[in-house]
Amino acid sequence: MKFSDLDKKRESLPQQPPPPKKEKSAVQPPPPPPVENLDPPTERYREEVPPPEAVGKRPTVVEPAKTDKTTPPVQPPPVAAGIGYTSFPAAPGADCPPGTAQAIPPPPLEQPSIPAKSRNVDPDPEKLSRHKEAADALYGLAIRTIKNLFQSPQTPPPELFGELKTISEEMLRQIQEENPYVSINTRYSTASSYFYAHSVNVATLSLLLTDGLGWEEEDRILLGTAALLHEVGMSRFLHLAQAPRELTSEERKEIRLHPLASQELLGHIQNTEESLKNMLSEIVGQVHERANGSGYPHGIGREKINLGAQIIGLCDIYEALSHPRNWRNAMLPHDAIKLILRDNAEEFDRHLLKALLEQLSLYPPGSYVRLSTHEIGRVLQVNPSFPTRPLVEIRIQADKTKEDPPKIVNLLKRPLIHVSQAVDETQIAVKDPRLRLQFEASRWWTD
Repeated sequence: MKFSDLDKKRESLPQQPPPPKKEKSAVQPPPPPPVENLDPPTERYREEVPPPEAVGKRPTVVEPAKTDKTTPPVQPPPVAAGIGYTSFPAAPGADCPPGTAQAIPPPPLEQPSIPAKSRNVDPDPEKLSRHKEAADALYGLAIRTIKNLFQSPQTPPPELFGELKTISEEMLRQIQEENPYVSINTRYSTASSYFYAHSVNVATLSLLLTDGLGWEEEDRILLGTAALLHEVGMSRFLHLAQAPRELTSEERKEIRLHPLASQELLGHIQNTEESLKNMLSEIVGQVHERANGSGYPHGIGREKINLGAQIIGLCDIYEALSHPRNWRNAMLPHDAIKLILRDNAEEFDRHLLKALLEQLSLYPPGSYVRLSTHEIGRVLQVNPSFPTRPLVEIRIQADKTKEDPPKIVNLLKRPLIHVSQAVDETQIAVKDPRLRLQFEASRWWTD
């Protein structure tokens, strides 16, 4: 997608006359704080936040001298953008250079109004329990289906495509019902082969990313089906993909042929129209191509890459970074998002990066965060218009003991509480070491 030159438009606008000078009153408001640097940090993953004792403090208000006539109190001047207690931006990094993310601002003084675009999870425990049961059942079915496909890619069952399409349809339905556990489950990995969970996670993330792109439902279902199939060619390269070490240059060159193998294996799928099979083949074959021509296997550019392939490719990178592999540990989801914005911004259309931020925010569902109250919780759901104000399920109290049962905090409705940092739940200090073991075990899907 090409974007207009906003700077030229700004230059063409007529200059506004300077505001008329106001006469000085006897009582002067306090001066605004000096603005030293509004640029966001680009070399650190963590955002700097105010100390807990500073949260909730208002600027000093100077009251006017009492007179016979009633006069309104003098209000403090507005604080410069990016400094002090200001409203949150519609999207982080919107005014930053490509590849950077905007620093987290402190909470606003007034409670922000909730836009129609934001989401609200019903905190009713029974409804959440039903949501979790439905999402887990779907995730288990998808894992088993992908596992069967990887074990016999040359002879897939005749009903395979219908099963994958049904899974994609159900994923989309649960996303539309705002089931939070559909996206939370993308934090899972599978121990026997990471490709099982990876394929299912990428499909879910791809459907989430299209939530704000205006796609037709039929196209989204096809995209989810293609995402489920996008790594099937890796079944021929498992000896390389699951090696407990970094690959050599020759091995990397060999494994980069797997998109072509995926296209070939799609030819074995039965009960599918030829035109539909060709479209799936095009998407799957281009998942690892990049808009700037740096991808593989053909190194084609933006104009020739299917948009669905770009979406799956973007979700593929995020999922891979935020999950462990045999040769490395996982990154925090928060850090994975920031790394993509920093290092991969030229590889994808900008509106897709914006959609990724809107749907996952800086604190993706399923990740853990520390609040300004020193409590630690899991992100249940994001608010697209307020990416730093998610819905959080508190798991660890401020005194490092377990919160039982967990309580839910909607940061949109609690303006004096904010996220102070993303955390690795398996590394936090708790009084009961068994909690860390539970957190570690909860990252792995067992069926």
